Amino acid sequence: MPYDLAREETESEQRSPARQAARGELSDRVQTALNALSADHHAVVLLHEMLELTYAERAAVLQVPVGTVNPVFPRPSGDFAAA
Repeated sequence: MPYDLAREETESEQRSPARQAARGELSDRVQTALNALSADHHAVVLLHEMLELTYAERAAVLQVPVGTVNPVFPRPSGDFAAA
C-alpha cells in the first residue's frame, strides 16, 4: 500500500496492521540506508533532514568550511535513495 503524502489518514488507518507493518518496513530500510553511509555523510544527512540546518549551520556544527558541506550533501541523498 503506497503512502500518499497529500492525503490525510484517519486515526483507524494510522493504526491498521498493514500501515504499522509498512511503517516498520520503511523504518528498517531508512536505518539500513543510514548505516551504510560514512560517518561524515551520516552526520550531514541527519543535520539536514532531521534538524533542517542550513549549509552554514551544518558547517559550523561539523567545524568545516561551508564549501566542504555543500558538495557532500548531494551524494548522501543518492546513496540514501539507492539503499
